[in-house]
Amino acid sequence: MSISGDGEGFGSSREISSSEARRRIAQAVSIALGTTPADRSTIAKANEYIQSVKDSARGWILCARELESLDKVDPSSYNYVFFCLEVIWNAATSSGGDRYVRAPLQARVELRRVLLKAMEVMSVLKASSFPSFLKTKLAVTVVGILRHDYPSTWPDFFTNILKGLQKGGIGRADIFLRVLQAVDQEIVGFDEKRSKEEVKHINHIKKHMHQTCIKPVVGALISIAGGLASSHHHIAKNALNILREYTAWISVDIVASNHFLKQIYGFISNPRLRDSAVEILNEVIRKRSVDSIQKIALIDRTKVLELISSAKSSNDQDYSESLAALADSIVVQAIGCCRDLDTRAREARVDRKGDFEAKFKNGAKRSLAIAMESMKIVIAYGQAGDFRVAEQI
Repeated sequence: MSISGDGEGFGSSREISSSEARRRIAQAVSIALGTTPADRSTIAKANEYIQSVKDSARGWILCARELESLDKVDPSSYNYVFFCLEVIWNAATSSGGDRYVRAPLQARVELRRVLLKAMEVMSVLKASSFPSFLKTKLAVTVVGILRHDYPSTWPDFFTNILKGLQKGGIGRADIFLRVLQAVDQEIVGFDEKRSKEEVKHINHIKKHMHQTCIKPVVGALISIAGGLASSHHHIAKNALNILREYTAWISVDIVASNHFLKQIYGFISNPRLRDSAVEILNEVIRKRSVDSIQKIALIDRTKVLELISSAKSSNDQDYSESLAALADSIVVQAIGCCRDLDTRAREARVDRKGDFEAKFKNGAKRSLAIAMESMKIVIAYGQAGDFRVAEQI
């Protein structure tokens, strides 16, 4: 299929060359956005043509070619670049991504190459001048493609961006974080509208990430947060906030390790990052896949009870809120474990499994002790004069 248009308007049946189609796309976008003055009729035709590009099986291929010269784009063309990314994203996401999935493998491979090149350009060349909305759109578009091709035909994606990150630079860290955030929101995040097949595919993606790249990804997030804590604390904080989201679904073996916990506690000494660090610890103890006996051991190992007990009064509202939320989570988790273990102890007694009964009784006893101790702290936070802090309880 070819994008077509006549000499004056945007939509006849006469086929035109790729270069001419790309010129007309740029012209139509300029008119639709009001950059190029035009009458109402021409604006309507421009909008109609833009929609035809989005709906075309070939439109995303033409737009991908425009990204080849991203390093030569001036700020006046940023909206056009955004449109090109929108067309590619639309091809990968609308109607199950049929237009992209049905394309020849060579075209898909070429698109991935172009997108990786665009990521590098936005990371290095004029990195500070590329607007945030454009970098975010690029990341979301990349992830739209990743959702179809990873890990089957694009298994080395995370390996490649991790290698690129090792070259250093704020721009690379920025793009890396945007991609990871898009992965969490567009792929991993819960969506009740997903079919069983989609859920199965998402689980396959997560499993492959666990097997191949999740540990270095976590390491990279911690490294970014630590390396930029002083010079670019907003990027460092963003890295920890993304790590918090990943902590909710990655293996407990990773986030409950002594190495991981030591690094997270290291950020609590930084006033600008400590609230994010506490929120990560909160996610750790709320892991759903953990048995009650393991959950109590996890609460003890993370030393979160000691943290909230020793925390001094602070004027840092965000930090106080995160501590209050953590205290509340400890109570909820401990009470839940206490009930579960008490039930299991009674069942073990009926089954005459003395060893298990003793184990579950001891676990329930420790759970109750944790719940009682943390409840005192919860009450203190609940009486806080600041409504936002008390609201976390």
